[in-house]
Amino acid sequence: MTSEELYEVLGDINEKYVKDVKEYHKVKKPIWVKWSVMAACLCLIAIITSPFLYKDKSAIDSPGESKIHIFSSYDEFANVVPNMRIIEQLVNIDGVDVAICGTFVDLSIEDSTKVENYAWFDIEAKHEDNYIATIQLKLNDADSADSYVRNHALTNETEINGEHIFYTYNADMGYWDSIIEREGHFYNVHYYGSEETEFHAFINVLLAN
Repeated sequence: MTSEELYEVLGDINEKYVKDVKEYHKVKKPIWVKWSVMAACLCLIAIITSPFLYKDKSAIDSPGESKIHIFSSYDEFANVVPNMRIIEQLVNIDGVDVAICGTFVDLSIEDSTKVENYAWFDIEAKHEDNYIATIQLKLNDADSADSYVRNHALTNETEINGEHIFYTYNADMGYWDSIIEREGHFYNVHYYGSEETEFHAFINVLLAN
């Protein structure tokens, strides 16, 4: 019998008979089987989720496997990285909430009190739910600043408060991308907004003496 003929035969079977056979062969499982399966599922869920439930909130692994430390306040950050005038100016802007985190040099490091343990720092400034700016800070890394200027085509140049600024507007992301290299430190500043005059005014605030 071909598959086509078999399909025709099966197609002629009354659906009522098929339903009756299914019900006849349906065997009710003992109640302990159902509860055993549920218990096994709960154990599996507990095993999978336990690493996340007990994770240290002060050290979060980013998608890139980098361990970071979230600073509870600017004062904590200033104790680790003193003399950061630009970040201090940012913190003191009225109505702006600033969050700072530092990325450790490697995953084995736990000590968040020593500046040499950090590869870089990320600073976010928000007003209500809107980003004003983000800054990435790398200490003593002028070479990275020069490389960033070349790779991101920061073709505009200006001088603000005696500091040389390279910048350009990223239309896709809606921010001004800029580099400030001050006292050997590398600040990559993103200012969210389209007006160039507002961007310059913001940088002027950061670089105020």
